[in-house]
Amino acid sequence: VAIAISLTGWFGIQAAIAGSGLVSLLGGPPLWVWTLIAGAVVTLVSVLGFRWMVNVAWVTAPAFLVAIVWGVARGLTEHSLAELATMQPKGEPLTLFDGTGLVVGGFAVGATVSADMFRFSRSGTGVAAAVLLGRMPALVLYNSAGVLIALAYESSDLIALMRSSVGWGAIIIVVAGELVINATNLYGTGLAVVAFCDTALGLQMPRRSVTLACGILGSALGAAGLLSHFVDFLIVLSVTFPPIAGILLCEYCCVRRFRNDLDSTRKLGVLPSEAATCVPTTLVVWLAASLLGHFIKVGIPCLYSFFGAAILYAFAAWCGALRSCGITHTERMVKAGKPCGIAQ
Repeated sequence: VAIAISLTGWFGIQAAIAGSGLVSLLGGPPLWVWTLIAGAVVTLVSVLGFRWMVNVAWVTAPAFLVAIVWGVARGLTEHSLAELATMQPKGEPLTLFDGTGLVVGGFAVGATVSADMFRFSRSGTGVAAAVLLGRMPALVLYNSAGVLIALAYESSDLIALMRSSVGWGAIIIVVAGELVINATNLYGTGLAVVAFCDTALGLQMPRRSVTLACGILGSALGAAGLLSHFVDFLIVLSVTFPPIAGILLCEYCCVRRFRNDLDSTRKLGVLPSEAATCVPTTLVVWLAASLLGHFIKVGIPCLYSFFGAAILYAFAAWCGALRSCGITHTERMVKAGKPCGIAQ
């Protein structure tokens, strides 16, 4: 549920960014119309499935890279690296702890939802290669480029930066970024809702219909002005997602209350025949750790929520409180093609 809500919000924000860029560059319809159009295009790609997303990425990702390099090159023609290193960024300043919290929280979100993409890998080595050779270089490149462009053109306005740095090439950045990133957000949202309905409620929902509904909802949120609460949204994510990662890592590496069932069947390449539908204690642990990170303002809140969740989960296991509520037959989910851990 947390994954579905957060990724729907991300979808709405990305659609609003794309709509804002398009209305600024092309004019015409008002912002909310462009936002709905951008959301509709991405929804179509996500509904068609993972292969369509990959094919679109093969076209848009190189275009996105070329536009970014172009923007950096233009910025460096006006300022040297030495000048940029001494310039102060524009916009409302963030403390080191606040900035670190937002970055770490973003990584926690990515790590938590990445299984929806990496489940197509053939092995753990494939996952490691995708992260080390794909994601890490891209993060370094694009974040560094964003800093250089923001300093060179002395603005914190995303759309103004795109227009100043690459002109009409900004359309490429808007469209490419919207398709690649937001299609992934919406695809993960659909999988999360389908898995929740099937596992917790016993309802088998078609992925495409669910994805379409989530796309409509996210586009509507973006058109309604969700982008104006962008920083607040990031702050909420930075304390609500790390507890999920903390629980997962503590269970897998330390407690192993449910991992032993996976270990016993891994050699056969199948899932255990049954799995717990819900463990209510983990919901209490998640909520408590999220509130811990929200109310403690000193230091890095996302780390408090992450380690707080891990400690509370370990304590709950020691007390014998990790009792399951209901049983899910995993064979049925695998045969139906539902996302189910390591099965796919």
